[in-house]
Amino acid sequence: MNNFISVVIPTIDRTVTMLSRAVQSVKNQTLSVSEIIIVDDNLPENFAISSTIIDFCNKNQLIYIYTGHVGAASAQNLGINKATGEYIAFLDDDDIWLPNKLCLQMPLFEDSNLGLVYSRGYTINIKNNHSVSIISPYATDSYFKTEVSYHDLLDKNYIGTTTQLVIRKSTLLKIKGFDEQLPSRQDYDLCLRIAFDYRCVGVDKPLFIHYIHSQNQITAKAKINMTGYKLLFHKYKNDIYKIKDAPRKWCYRIMRCAREASAYGIFLKYSVIAIISDPCSIKETLKEIFKHN
Repeated sequence: MNNFISVVIPTIDRTVTMLSRAVQSVKNQTLSVSEIIIVDDNLPENFAISSTIIDFCNKNQLIYIYTGHVGAASAQNLGINKATGEYIAFLDDDDIWLPNKLCLQMPLFEDSNLGLVYSRGYTINIKNNHSVSIISPYATDSYFKTEVSYHDLLDKNYIGTTTQLVIRKSTLLKIKGFDEQLPSRQDYDLCLRIAFDYRCVGVDKPLFIHYIHSQNQITAKAKINMTGYKLLFHKYKNDIYKIKDAPRKWCYRIMRCAREASAYGIFLKYSVIAIISDPCSIKETLKEIFKHN
């Protein structure tokens, strides 16, 4: 099975030092892979960064793709289309895998109806001064399940980062990969569409480390996330409204992003939708409305 695993690593605005750490974590796997694909999504004017990535790929026999800066979803799809493996594992350019990740995930694919495999992991928060906060679980016990259904995922995003995912290429091609119309939350959408037709199973052991970098552009990021959640809410609206409390929870996600983005019109709109969708929970919704960051 090890001859059929392709690893796709999109990269943008990262140093080769950080990228090489991610690549080394793939090479350290107890189950080897057939190829590592680096998808460079840097702006054309960042040629200096791209040239160092090209040199790094040439020295390490990695497959290199330059996108011309097409965005996260399109970059992932280019990697999927280039991959020759039967299975595709994704890794963010600033994250790392623990050595036994693939060894513990791949045997689960003996089930032909399995769509994707995820896992537990760790989170490290990197502050602006490069100090590191205490390492913490990526998902708390209440947020991790060893198997999630489509309806589970509509209620909560139990999976999260693509760094943990291994997916059959045939499954990715069937659902046409990542939705390139979404500016954010593409990973959440991908898991939802896979879960609609396939089983999604998690390994109950930490198999990756996800790094969070404190940024100054909090408002800009919040706006992008707000737009992503809004689009997903309307994309899956019919099914969301079939699940108790789910419409209100989706509104809360949008409201929290809107608050960070100072998008008060959007905040008010989804506050009203939350109240209308679940009048019995008006006290909880009012707490969310008047919550302070």
